[in-house]
Amino acid sequence: MGKYRKIIYNVIQETSAYRLNHLISFLCVAIPLLAIIFLWRTVYQSIPSIKGYNEAMMITYYILSTWLGDLTGVVLWWEITSDIRDGNLSNYLLRPLSYQLYFFSTRLGANIPYSLIGAGITIIFIIFLAPDFYIPSNPLTIPLFLISLLLAMLLALQFTYLFSLSAFWLEESSSVNLFVDIFIPLMAGNLLPLDLFPTFISRLFKALPFNYLLYFPIDIYLERLPFSSIFRGFLVEMVWIAFLQLLIAVVWRRGIRRYTAVGG
Repeated sequence: MGKYRKIIYNVIQETSAYRLNHLISFLCVAIPLLAIIFLWRTVYQSIPSIKGYNEAMMITYYILSTWLGDLTGVVLWWEITSDIRDGNLSNYLLRPLSYQLYFFSTRLGANIPYSLIGAGITIIFIIFLAPDFYIPSNPLTIPLFLISLLLAMLLALQFTYLFSLSAFWLEESSSVNLFVDIFIPLMAGNLLPLDLFPTFISRLFKALPFNYLLYFPIDIYLERLPFSSIFRGFLVEMVWIAFLQLLIAVVWRRGIRRYTAVGG
C-alpha cells in the first residue's frame, strides 16, 4: 500500500500549490448558500418545524451538504474516460498497481486540500452567519457521523469509478453525465432533505444507496436517527459497498476484453 500512500501524498502536494483556486471554487459553491439560508429563515418565521426539522437543523443541513458535496459527491471522472478512449489505459495495465486503487488515491489526494479549505471557510461562515448551527448533544454522535462520512466517501468513489468505466462501451457519455450531475444529487439529498419529498418518492430514494452519500450522514449529525437505525444503516451501506465492488470487478473484466489501445 506504500505506493498508493505516495500517490496520495504527491497529489496533495500538487493540488496544495493551487490553494487560491480551491478557495475561489469553494466560495463559488458557498455563496449561493446565503440565499438558501435567508429563504429558510423567512419560511420558519411562520412555521416552527417542517417534517421534524427546526430552523437550526435545516440551516445546518444545507451548510453540511455544501461542505460535504465534493467529498461524497459522484462525478464522471474524465481522466478515466479519456484513458479508456485514447488508449492511455495501457500505460497503467503494464504497471504493478491496481487502476482502481490508483484512481481512489488520486481522488483522495485531490479532495483533501479542497475539503480542508472548505472546512475553514465553513467555520467562518457559521461564526458570522449561522450562530444557531446545530451542535449534537450526544458525545457519540460525532464519531458515528465520521464513520458514516468515511463509508459515504468510499461509496462515492465506487460509484464514480463504476460510472466512468462506461467509457468501455459508450463513445459519448452525455447521458451518464446527466444522470450523475442531476439525478444522483437529487436522490442523495443535496438539493432537498429526502423527508420533504412526497411520501412515495421519499421512501424510494431512502431505499436506494445514494441516500448514504449525504442524507444519511447528515441525519446522524442532526441526531434524527436512533442508534438502532444508525447501525442498521451502516450494515446496509456495507452490503452496498461489497455489492458494488463485485459489480466493478465484473464490469472491469468485461471492459478489458473490449478495450483496444487505439492511440495509446
